[in-house]
Amino acid sequence: LHLSIRRQRQMCIRDRVSPTHLRLTLVDGGYLAPMDRKVKVTLNNLAVKKVSDILDGTSYSVKDSSFDVTVPCGMFRFIDIELQKPFM
Repeated sequence: LHLSIRRQRQMCIRDRVSPTHLRLTLVDGGYLAPMDRKVKVTLNNLAVKKVSDILDGTSYSVKDSSFDVTVPCGMFRFIDIELQKPFM
């Protein structure tokens, strides 16, 4: 699985929860200069059905295989990525 994250000072952890669900954890890594972080997530070669934040229910639109997420200052986001077909 190739996942591209564009943002400095951003920590990302990716885990496969099931054959059709990925969990993406994004953490604001700017502990010396905390601020809201805008993150662009690019999903290469994946047919995505739905992307949402599991804590607050926010849905994200995927356009051209990518979507933007804002990680609040000093916080984190847990993003659920549901695929149209199982990932091998």
